[in-house]
Amino acid sequence: MRSQDGGSQQALRRSNRRNVIAALRLHGRLSQAELAELTGLAPSSISAIVRELVESDLLEVGDGIRNGRRSRTVRLDPRGVVAGGFDFGRTHARVALLDFSFSPLGARLVEYADGTPASTAVDLAVAAFADLRSSTGTDSSRLVGIGAGVPGPVDAATGAIGHGSILPEWVGTDPRSTLEQALGHRVQVDNDANLGALAEHTLGAARGHRQAVYLKIESGIGAGLVVDGRVARGGTGMAGEFGHVSVDEDGALCRCGSRGCLETKASVPIAIETLHRGGRPHLTAEEMASLARDGDPTCRRVVADLGRDVGVALGGLCNLLNPTIVVVDTTLAGAGDVLLDPMRASLRRFAIPAIADAVELTLSGFDGHAPAYGAALLALDSGSLPA
Repeated sequence: MRSQDGGSQQALRRSNRRNVIAALRLHGRLSQAELAELTGLAPSSISAIVRELVESDLLEVGDGIRNGRRSRTVRLDPRGVVAGGFDFGRTHARVALLDFSFSPLGARLVEYADGTPASTAVDLAVAAFADLRSSTGTDSSRLVGIGAGVPGPVDAATGAIGHGSILPEWVGTDPRSTLEQALGHRVQVDNDANLGALAEHTLGAARGHRQAVYLKIESGIGAGLVVDGRVARGGTGMAGEFGHVSVDEDGALCRCGSRGCLETKASVPIAIETLHRGGRPHLTAEEMASLARDGDPTCRRVVADLGRDVGVALGGLCNLLNPTIVVVDTTLAGAGDVLLDPMRASLRRFAIPAIADAVELTLSGFDGHAPAYGAALLALDSGSLPA
């Protein structure tokens, strides 16, 4: 007997356990007969899997009523294990906790100066994570793993950050090893947009969509791509570098070495710089978004122009992928439709009408924490099952 995810008996058993856990995450408390029906597994296999997961403190057993009769039921035990997520940016880090049922336990934001060394940023994030664990009463013995997101290409084998990151202080560093030494847990590292896509597809606005795009607009512009229900990372792990789509071959020089990349025209720092040149210094992205929403003409123009420019490139991306939803995550989210309406208009102009008609464009509901929760999901999914 062979499985699709490894070709071995052990891989098959692991796949079957994942199917049982996925059914419980989707439906809540179930009887073993219902689990067998939902997963297509034999009742004897279900009994064995349930026994293993109960012994591993991942399931809890109870009594329920099914078809008018008392029945033994099981559900995921949220007290069993938890996972932590880290998301590092240019001027901040976010940390989050997720329990085994995929319920968010909490998140924290820590800010630091632009250009802060990687080691200092890690120390600040680890301290914030310790505070989060303490405030949620999460004992270290329950922590099954850690995930971390960074805004740049990540070597899948080593976890090191490659060139092209918006964090030049981090290029060549190994955040996985640094975090493992600081926390005493296994750590997995991935691109932040990939992790944002994972969170939105599993827990957020893109849940139920097999083709989706998570679009993060900050210092850079990254896209996490969900294709056939799975996050697509590409042949070398660099899929979704949306900010480096060329929109003007004679435009400004980009950090990647090319000219006229989208993020040289439409990123959040470019929008703030444009406001400064227009006589509006010292505004943060959040303040600009709020003023735009409240009708300030200068802020509305800058935010709308950013949405328009992103929408032009987004139309091409939608023509390629045919997503049914695009989830936008940005510190400009407070502007609401001042940002989204021009983006929608450009998308409709440059995408094939049938494709544009199929796309829902919406803001993330995670308040900036999607990549951190995605990082916890990555760790929880890979680290929580018995061998």
